[in-house]
Amino acid sequence: MSSRRCNFCRERSNEKRCMGCRQARYCSSHCQVADWTTHKSCCVPTYVIDSSVAMRSERKAVNYALSKWIARWRKTIHKYAENAFDVSNNSSSILQTHVVTIRMEGKMSHKDDTDRFLIQRGLLLPVDGIAELLWGLEAPNELITRLQNDLDANRKVDDVATSTGRVVIQYEELLLRLLRFPLRQEGLEKSVSAAHASSWEADLINTIDART
Repeated sequence: MSSRRCNFCRERSNEKRCMGCRQARYCSSHCQVADWTTHKSCCVPTYVIDSSVAMRSERKAVNYALSKWIARWRKTIHKYAENAFDVSNNSSSILQTHVVTIRMEGKMSHKDDTDRFLIQRGLLLPVDGIAELLWGLEAPNELITRLQNDLDANRKVDDVATSTGRVVIQYEELLLRLLRFPLRQEGLEKSVSAAHASSWEADLINTIDART
């Protein structure tokens, strides 16, 4: 019997796996649907640009290391990514139309997996600009369509869409990750929000550099 447990009811299970993060397991469709409200905040879809690379040990090691890096820095990324949206001056509708993108590169030397990556650039882009970014990387059409559909799902006007930000993390030409986070810093003065927005990229890079 598998030692894996259902992410919802905690019974032993190996029947279903989340198609987004490929990590959470469930004993039934009922448990998977019931757990989505909680699981969606930590579900990190992995999009593989080159499927032929996916099975190589080096690619798998990088994927694992990136997962550990994101796990360590998720809260920090969410904090400064939220600043990028400048909601006080743009309204929460910007969460539907834009996404933060963070381009990563590997370090020449590092202590461990959580110190393996550097942030090369951070941008706030329109959702439609993500497809343009992927075309520039010569990503397969199906990858562009899949990620674009995932991002477009947030365009529906409801309480979730207008209170959830998205971050796309790109590592060289190998991996893309999509993170979601809840809006927390509501009610900031417009001048404070604008100041945070103008420096979010440098603040994020400096904070991570100072702790590694």
